[in-house]
Amino acid sequence: MNKLLFDKIKESGRNIDLLLIQNLEFDKSVEIIKELRKYQNVDLGFGNSLEPDVRVPSSTVLCTNMAVNILEELKYSNEKEKLIKEIIDYYEMVFDYDNYCFTLTTPDVNNYPRAIWWNYESVEDFDYLNPNPEICGFLNKYHQFVSRIDLKRFNKMVIAAIIGDKFCDSSMHSLLSVLAYYDRSENVIKNKVCPYIKMKVDNMIKNYDTNSDTYTFEPVDAYVVSSKFVNGFEKELEQNIQRIESILNSDKLIYPKWTWYQYDDYFEKNAKPEWASYLTFKAFKVVEKYNKKRG
Repeated sequence: MNKLLFDKIKESGRNIDLLLIQNLEFDKSVEIIKELRKYQNVDLGFGNSLEPDVRVPSSTVLCTNMAVNILEELKYSNEKEKLIKEIIDYYEMVFDYDNYCFTLTTPDVNNYPRAIWWNYESVEDFDYLNPNPEICGFLNKYHQFVSRIDLKRFNKMVIAAIIGDKFCDSSMHSLLSVLAYYDRSENVIKNKVCPYIKMKVDNMIKNYDTNSDTYTFEPVDAYVVSSKFVNGFEKELEQNIQRIESILNSDKLIYPKWTWYQYDDYFEKNAKPEWASYLTFKAFKVVEKYNKKRG
């Protein structure tokens, strides 16, 4: 990363995202965990706008999922294991044991600026595939620390949702959650859900337009998990990568393609630049993977 981009993120973005970019080249695990803990609350969950579209300071599953995504970028260490255990404690505390699912936000989210889809009354609009698969995958990966949630039952429900008809018509965020489930789970689960994921990915990117500024699923979203999911779409993936590289090579950040549809000024001044630093990290990550694979 050149100095101009570094300075842009340092000026308007988040330090944790700057560290994540540096972590692609040099191990910054200690610094990232230290920074991540600034977003953690006494209940061991995460809040404090770690997910920039929700500004409530108290813990939410949504922000804790973002903490997991960041944590998964780091090499294993005693400090990482400690944080994993704490996150699992939080998940097991807030889990809905009657319906075997998680709720992304809490009622007090409405007391703070947020994207319109995070209004608490909108929570019921999210289907089972968002966010349950990605959390189930995380619990699968670190199953030795899970004590209360029945993973056999949880996996059965998640897999049933993936192979059911509703997955075909689900949102891109449900697909992203399922991709994370695939990435974090063992091979026996991967083999069960892989064909359904591939079918869904194909449907999502068959009409991909590399020049569109619409917020939509992109080939890189699947590629970063496994190249097998973009088989048959190599041209679309290359175009996707080239566009990302052209932005980065122009010393520009990757800005979100969405808006909040409320609290417009707050979004522009706070969430938008915070997302830009995180999305720029993700861009560097996928470009590095693509170029390494090509040699």
